[in-house]
Parts: sequence; structure tokens; C-alpha cells
Amino acid sequence: MNGLPTFQANIVGVTDTNAYYLVDFTSSHTIVWAKNCTQAIGNYVPGSCELNPTLLSSNFDPANNSSGLLIQTGTFENARFSGYVVSGTRYTTEMCFADSACKLLQVYSGELVTANNWRFNQNGAYGIIGLSPDS
Repeated sequence: MNGLPTFQANIVGVTDTNAYYLVDFTSSHTIVWAKNCTQAIGNYVPGSCELNPTLLSSNFDPANNSSGLLIQTGTFENARFSGYVVSGTRYTTEMCFADSACKLLQVYSGELVTANNWRFNQNGAYGIIGLSPDS
């Protein structure tokens, strides 16, 4: 990933066992790209977030909740995440970095991306894990 730090993590709601996430040490929030994520950016034809210019791996699906640990907590509009401007739904869910290093946290499910000022036309992974001191 061009020298950017990435982590493999398991997040309830993401079914891909090989999911990897970008890390942002300046962000206090974690975002995952929703299965139904769409983009509407500039002169690009609106469509799936998996297409350019975002190239996101859209895999988060709140229906994948066999553990019961995924709980919807609200919505958000036009929030900034590492250069992306995103709207969607907030959830409390479990994230594990290893089999036993798990914690409950709030994640933002990106459902509409309207700006990409960070990784334009580059792989945007399955989401961004915010690891700032406030996270």
C-alpha cells in the first residue's frame, strides 16, 4: 500500500476475513465502507464506491450480526474522515486486532462519499482506523 500503515482487523459486520484497513493517526473515528456505498464526486458518474476515483472495498453489512454485537446508534451527514466527506450510519460493534485483543467501539458506516481529497484514484481499503490520542 505504498508505505501507508495498514492493519488487518476483524470487525463485526465485515465478512471478508482478509479485510485490511488504512490507519490515520490524526483521526479519532473509525469508518468502514458499507456494502451499498455509492459515490457522487465532481464530474465522475455517480456509482459504486468500488469504482474510481474512490476505489473502496465496500463490505460492511449490518445484516451480518450473528454475534448480536452490532447496534445502530444514529446517522451522520457530510463528516470528514481523512480527506473523505461521507454520510451514513453509526454503529457500536466489536473490532479485534488479534483473536483475543477485542474491544467495543463506535464505527461509522460510509454509505455516500461526496469528496475524496486523500487517496484519489488509489486503493481506499475496507475503511480507516482512527488511532489519534482522542480515539
